[in-house]
Amino acid sequence: MLIAILGRGIQRIQSKWCLTEDLEICSPTGAHLVERIQVDDKNPHCVVGGGELNLLAGVELQRKMKSGASVWVCAYTNRAPYLVEQNAPSESEIMSEILKQTLEKEELPLPKIEVWGPDRALEGRSNTQQELKNIFGLALAQGINEVMVITITVHLPRTISFAKDHLTQKNNFQCLQVNFLASEQVLVEINPQLYARRVLDLYSSQAFLRSSFYEGRGVNAFLNGTY
Repeated sequence: MLIAILGRGIQRIQSKWCLTEDLEICSPTGAHLVERIQVDDKNPHCVVGGGELNLLAGVELQRKMKSGASVWVCAYTNRAPYLVEQNAPSESEIMSEILKQTLEKEELPLPKIEVWGPDRALEGRSNTQQELKNIFGLALAQGINEVMVITITVHLPRTISFAKDHLTQKNNFQCLQVNFLASEQVLVEINPQLYARRVLDLYSSQAFLRSSFYEGRGVNAFLNGTY
């Protein structure tokens, strides 16, 4: 099995690159900010981040699994423009390193993690659609036919729409068995004491409503061929 933790952006805090929190302030165009600023749910540019939630779900899944996956990937795609402009590491590098450190701290088995470095770039946009294509391509190259994709709830409809499109095209991806997990569901089911309140706060936020609207608009655009 290949387990893919999808990227949700990284931001810098006093020169250190970190995963996005549950909520984040984006630019007016919806892009991630390089420097993290204080979250304000009433800010019209406050939306769901979720990078940390995705990674934590991966950690808890590793704790729960009786037999580990053969390969893991994190944010397996090109650097976004805001990272290229800063000559920053790739999100895959940062997320993979945090995953390794967290698993070691928790004394959990360390799987094989394939990293998408900053020197690797494909033509086209850096987005979820391309990330899934990269993941599926890696699975085929490694001789793996089962893929588990982890991302936050609000991101799932668009993720599944892109995946379905890839899997129904005339390509080798049709042999893949792909399943999806919502990060929040994984966390609450495994450790409700630690995560139930946090997830409730996320789902009750104005940022969640904004992100749901933006994600729905993105799915509609994709289905209409205008994405």
